[in-house]
Amino acid sequence: MVPVERSVSRLRVTDVDILQDDLPQRYSRDEQMPLKVVVDSLRSAFNTGALLRSSECFGADEVILCGYTPVPDQTQVARAALGCDKLVKWRYAADVRAVIRELQAAEITCYALETVADAPLVESVEWRFPAALVVGNERFGLDPDVVRLCNGGAVRIRLYGAKNSLNVVSAFSIATYEMRRCFEKLSGGEDANSCG
Repeated sequence: MVPVERSVSRLRVTDVDILQDDLPQRYSRDEQMPLKVVVDSLRSAFNTGALLRSSECFGADEVILCGYTPVPDQTQVARAALGCDKLVKWRYAADVRAVIRELQAAEITCYALETVADAPLVESVEWRFPAALVVGNERFGLDPDVVRLCNGGAVRIRLYGAKNSLNVVSAFSIATYEMRRCFEKLSGGEDANSCG
């Protein structure tokens, strides 16, 4: 594969160019999960694109980009998303607080993914659907008032290292995997609204 990649790179063709056309045939939206992903003020275009890619892979039904989060119209975001920005529904909204209130008015339970000391671990949460998972800035996380606004509360990932912090996309992917596992359990008829 390395010689092929080298040949392609000499032509200035990117992963996005190679994968763009055949993505719609390779991925199905039939297994969509009732999950809104709310992204507040990410700095990195790469992280935004990677988050769109993970959202599509786990079947989220919408990504809402807030604050100064880069949008897929930017080349670096689109490049990192590898075409997933065209497969997952997304929109921009300036104010994350207004978005959370809007979602809650639509009876969507909002969870804040944050390193809050007493928050339940993602694998033990009684996830309720439809749901929204709110993630924040790479360095500062979510504002405390945004966490308090989430009616599902804060959820966290158990960490063991000294840093006690994951990249936002890594953390999002772990949490969304747990949400997907729960959603599939519920879809199997074990419970109508929640699981843990």
